[in-house]
Amino acid sequence: MGKRSRSLTRNHRRIITPGTVGGCFLWLDAEKGLYDSVTGGSLVTTNGATIARWEDQGPLKNHFSQATAGSRPTLLNNAFNGKKGVSFLSKFMRIASDTTVGDWGTQNNLFIYAVFKFNSSSTASYENIIMRSGGYSGTVAGVWGLRKWDLTPYSGSAGQLAGVAFTNGYYDRTGQSNFNSTSYNLIFYSFPREDTRNFNVSMQVNNVLQQSLSIGDNAANLVTNHKLILGTSQYGTGYTVDASTYFNGVLCELVVYLRPNKLVEYEFIGLRSYFKAKYGIA
Repeated sequence: MGKRSRSLTRNHRRIITPGTVGGCFLWLDAEKGLYDSVTGGSLVTTNGATIARWEDQGPLKNHFSQATAGSRPTLLNNAFNGKKGVSFLSKFMRIASDTTVGDWGTQNNLFIYAVFKFNSSSTASYENIIMRSGGYSGTVAGVWGLRKWDLTPYSGSAGQLAGVAFTNGYYDRTGQSNFNSTSYNLIFYSFPREDTRNFNVSMQVNNVLQQSLSIGDNAANLVTNHKLILGTSQYGTGYTVDASTYFNGVLCELVVYLRPNKLVEYEFIGLRSYFKAKYGIA
């Protein structure tokens, strides 16, 4: 075994959970951290029970909560491969601290892992699983999120909501039919920056590459006062919930990395092993 192979093996063994990979901005796991009160309370364990707080298992503790009982998602036991899921049916949650965290800026690389399914394969509307948006009038620059059909880091005008839009480029969604699937999938989105204005974008479904291309953005127009919301999107200076973009489906796990450097090979290997062992995804 060569020196490089031994190094990869040692590093691979160090990665146990997504939270041990550097730059973990958010890690929501339906197996952990579900509570019946926005401040904590008791763990939610009963199938169909509402969830007031979903705690971030990563180092930054970006917990999500919902104070309104009628807007809370519910627990689904044995959702996928014997693991729990959180069911969203026109429900949503916000970062508990209500801060504008998650600015990906002009230097950060953005990576998202998610295990989920949609209840319907219809593409009549965009269903937002997570979105960092709102708080600004006249532009959607700096928005990022995960939704039906595409990942959305916008850097253009508000009229570019039809795709993953940048000032001078669109993310081609050809070949992404699995992304509106009613079966559970592991989605991996990669937005590593080549420099302050260009990206090499790729998407994998169950570890199979679906699309990869290079696109550019207008880094000068990035906005930093968007806020995170789970289960829909929001708009305007008042962070108004967009009822037309509710996520109707089940989310088992969501991991977001924001970091100045790209994920390296042993990190990819370790994360793939983690999701394979947990969900049986090849």
